[in-house]
Amino acid sequence: MAMDARLDELVNSTVSLVVLPDRRRIKCLYTMHEMPFNFEVVSQYLSCTKYKRACVDQLLEEHKDYIVDVSKSSKHPNQLFCKLTWRYLNKEMDHLIRHLKGRKFQSALTKYNQCKATGEDFITTSGKYKHPSYFNEASARDADLGHKRNSTKSEDLPDGRHVKRTKPNGHC
Repeated sequence: MAMDARLDELVNSTVSLVVLPDRRRIKCLYTMHEMPFNFEVVSQYLSCTKYKRACVDQLLEEHKDYIVDVSKSSKHPNQLFCKLTWRYLNKEMDHLIRHLKGRKFQSALTKYNQCKATGEDFITTSGKYKHPSYFNEASARDADLGHKRNSTKSEDLPDGRHVKRTKPNGHC
């Protein structure tokens, strides 16, 4: 009976596990895996990689509006991207839960929901690119011009010729 109490506690504490009506088997709702009503088997299943991946997939499904998979990215393969905080996350259960329960995500989620209710556009306050206009072609081009060492300036001469002049950047 002590074994059944531990197993009942484990099943009740885990959202994805359900005891089937015949009380002989347990079913995982994420992977549809069925296993015998045995504490060792169930605890071993909960620590396996297949179950952990299924939990990550379930969390991604619940938060698909905020967190996206960027595995096709060349710079961040096997990572996730949070649209609210503009942060890359590892594709691990612990990292994902820590981010979702974190202060920055919670405050960004509150702000996102307020903006959504009022109909405003949500602008993130953290991350490398802090303003969405960074991605407009004109503003990106202007930003690139400002980062050059020697800025070029074109002038028209009195005789109609066009000359480009480079302005020194202050270094000798």
